[in-house]
Amino acid sequence: MAQNLVMKQLDERQMEQEVSLLAWSPKMDILAMALVNGSVALYRLQWQRVWLASPSCEGSSCTSLAWRPDGKLLASGDSNGLLTVRHIENSNPIHTEQLDSRITSCNWMTCPVKEANNQQTNKENIWEFLAKLPSLTKTYSSGGEELEDCRKLDSDSREMSILLAGTQSGSVYLLVNGYLLVMRLTLGDLLGDSDPGSVDSLVMSTDMKSLSVVLGGRLLVLKCPLLATCQTELGVLADKYSLIHGILSYTGETIKQIREAWETILLEMDTKLASYAENNPPGTVAADFLELLMFGVTSPQLEHFLHKDMTEKGLKKLGHSIELSYSNIQRLVLKYLGSVSQSLNFHLGELLGLARVGHRYSVLGITENVVEKALFQAMSFWSKGVELQQVIDESMKNFKAFFRWVYVEILRLGEEKVSGVRFLFVLFDMFI
Repeated sequence: MAQNLVMKQLDERQMEQEVSLLAWSPKMDILAMALVNGSVALYRLQWQRVWLASPSCEGSSCTSLAWRPDGKLLASGDSNGLLTVRHIENSNPIHTEQLDSRITSCNWMTCPVKEANNQQTNKENIWEFLAKLPSLTKTYSSGGEELEDCRKLDSDSREMSILLAGTQSGSVYLLVNGYLLVMRLTLGDLLGDSDPGSVDSLVMSTDMKSLSVVLGGRLLVLKCPLLATCQTELGVLADKYSLIHGILSYTGETIKQIREAWETILLEMDTKLASYAENNPPGTVAADFLELLMFGVTSPQLEHFLHKDMTEKGLKKLGHSIELSYSNIQRLVLKYLGSVSQSLNFHLGELLGLARVGHRYSVLGITENVVEKALFQAMSFWSKGVELQQVIDESMKNFKAFFRWVYVEILRLGEEKVSGVRFLFVLFDMFI
C-alpha cells in the first residue's frame, strides 16, 4: 500500500529557455509558465503549446502569475509594473494596467455577490441586445448582417471575482473581475514607513471584509468596510465598465476603418497627380486646372497629362474607386457609428440613473456631475458624426462634378466629337 503513495516522475521536458515561474490552471489541464526572457507560455498536459506571449518591452521579466478561478483568464505581472490579462485561447492582452513598480505578488479569487441582490447584477437582462453591434469584420459584406458582443473582457464570466496585485514599493491594487481598478492602497503611508518593503503575498476574504498582506516579513490584516458594503455596486460597475470599454474599443476600430477609407481616396488622387506635380513648379497644378475651368485653355503639360496619363478609362476607374470609398465611409458612419453611439448613450444614461439612486455609488466616485460630463461628450461625438455625414454628401457631389468635367475635357482633347445631347447629359450629371 505504501508503494502506491510514493511520488514518482511522470515526464521530463527540455525547454529552450529557463523557466522562472509555474502555475497550474484551476482545472489542472493547462500549465502557465514564465520564462527568463520575459515571455509567458501555456502548455497542455500532452505538452502541446497553446500560445507564447512575448514580453511587453525589452529587458522586462514576468514576476507573478495568477489564474482566474474558472481557468479562462491568466494574469501576469512583470518587472516594469505592467499587469496583463490574457484569455487562454489568445496571447493578445485583453486588458493591461500599469502599476507603480515591480509586481511581486498576484492572487485571483472568487467573490460571489449575495443571492438577495443577484437581480441587480444579472447580465442576462432585457437590455442585453445593446451589447451586440454589427461585426466590423463584415463591414463591406453584402451578405446577411452578423452581430458581435462588444464585451471583450468578461463575456463568458457569470461570477464576480477579485484580482489582487502587490508591488515592490508596498502598494496593493484591487481589480474587480480583473479589469476594473477600484482600490490602490499604499501601505507605507498607512504604517508611516517610507520603505515598508515589498508585498510578498496577499489574500482577501470572500465577503471582502478583510485583506491579509505579508509585507516585508510582517503580516497585516486590514478591514475593508467600504468594499464589503458596496460589494453589489462594484459588481454592477464592473459590468458597466466591461460594456463601455468594449464600446469604446469598437468605436476606435470603426474610426480606424473610416480613416483607412479616407486615406484610400487621397492615395488614389495623389497617385494620379504626383507625377504631373513632380515635373512642374509648385502651384502649377491648381493654376492649370483653374485656367482650364475659366478659359477652356490647357497648357501643353496639362494636355499631355489628361490625354496620355489620365485617359478616359483611367478616369472612370478612379472615379468609381473614390465613389466606393465614400460609400464605405457613409456606411461606417451611418450604420456602425450610429449603433455604437446609441449603445454608449444608453449605458451612460443608465449609469446616470445609478448615480442618482443613492449615496453608495457616489462614495465610489460615480457622481451625477461626472456621468453628465461623459454623457455630454458622447452626445457631442454623435453630433460630429452627423456633421461628417453632411460633409461626405457634399464632397461626393464635388468629386462627381470634378470627374465629369475632366471627362468632357479628355473627350474634347482626344478630338472625339461630343454630341450636344451627350454634353448636356454630362453637365446635368455634374450638378445632381
